[in-house]
Amino acid sequence: MTFDPGVPQPGAQYPAAGSNPYAPSQGGQPSLAAAGPYQTTPGGYPDPAGRPQPSGTDGFSLAALITAILGLGLVPVILGIVSLTRIKKSGQGGRGLAIAGIVLGVLEIVAGIAVLVSLVSIAGNEDFQEGLRSGYEQGLSESITMEEGTCFLSDAGIPTLDTMTRTGCDGPHRGEVIGAYTFPDGDYPGQKRVDAAAGKECNKLFESYVGTDFQTSVLDMGYLYPTNASWTLGDRWITCYAMTMDGSPLKKSVQGTAK
Repeated sequence: MTFDPGVPQPGAQYPAAGSNPYAPSQGGQPSLAAAGPYQTTPGGYPDPAGRPQPSGTDGFSLAALITAILGLGLVPVILGIVSLTRIKKSGQGGRGLAIAGIVLGVLEIVAGIAVLVSLVSIAGNEDFQEGLRSGYEQGLSESITMEEGTCFLSDAGIPTLDTMTRTGCDGPHRGEVIGAYTFPDGDYPGQKRVDAAAGKECNKLFESYVGTDFQTSVLDMGYLYPTNASWTLGDRWITCYAMTMDGSPLKKSVQGTAK
């Protein structure tokens, strides 16, 4: 026996003409499913709520990968974790990108920690510390030998121990050492006290060496001084020097010129 849906069948019950086939039955339940087309999920199953399915890639996953490539360490790890949480709720793509960002970020953090441990180990090495101390003490000895009357060249705006080179006073030179002052041993006195002592002592040395008070002289004056770091390595010296006001070369010694 065949069934033709277009032909009424004997004994079959059909809705009366003009009636609503979707109206509830006498039991209070709909006689048919809700009208209207179904939305389907990616697996082909109907989604009764008709919700739109997510599409595209989660933006946090892209951000995680990009910041990992830039070497930002902890940032891609945080962004990757946030992205995985968002993807789990939204169903968007990008899980692989987020995981890649997390992995790269963790590797960068581990590498950074390893470098830091290595630097700490090197800094704590006795040979390294001795080499640093010896190099600085050699520089200090160079400063000490720049005793009163030593003339020097320097290309720096403000002469420093690293830029000062000895030269004769009978030719062009940048400055001339007029004397030095030695701090007593003890704790580092602080920058203000160092500056105050340098001003006081260099003024006296200037007047004694040049032959006139610094305030009335046509010359300028500068000094090298100990810092907190150099003090711990034995630096106690303020080295005072005279130079021109505009930084132009001196042509001869300023000793006893009263200028």
